[in-house]
Amino acid sequence: MVAMDGYGADQIRAAERPHLDAGEPLMQRAADGLARVVADLLDDPAVRPGDGPGSVLLLVGSGDNGGDALFAGARLASAGRRVAVLRVGSRVHEAGLAAALDAGGAPRPTGTAGPPLARRSGTGGVGPGRSR
Repeated sequence: MVAMDGYGADQIRAAERPHLDAGEPLMQRAADGLARVVADLLDDPAVRPGDGPGSVLLLVGSGDNGGDALFAGARLASAGRRVAVLRVGSRVHEAGLAAALDAGGAPRPTGTAGPPLARRSGTGGVGPGRSR
């Protein structure tokens, strides 16, 4: 077994609370960073050889990480990337889903993940859909 240091959900929530109370757009900030990293990976021929914009499959859970992934997917789709959305949770971040679909993301029925070139799992984290 590998031991890893990290922070618990309560610690993360406590650290985020002052920023959220101040109105800082933490989810949008996370989505911007994620979209930049994924775009850089899709543009790196060592990671994804070939031409074209590249494809991304978002595995979207019920919590806030799912929202992060959806808003990042919206940015990627707006930039011409092929984005598919596969819901893996009982709920979804509705504003994030609307943004991703409005930008050109395509919903995938459960069981049709296919062979994407990059995946972003939005299934962990500390959001309201996460068990405590």
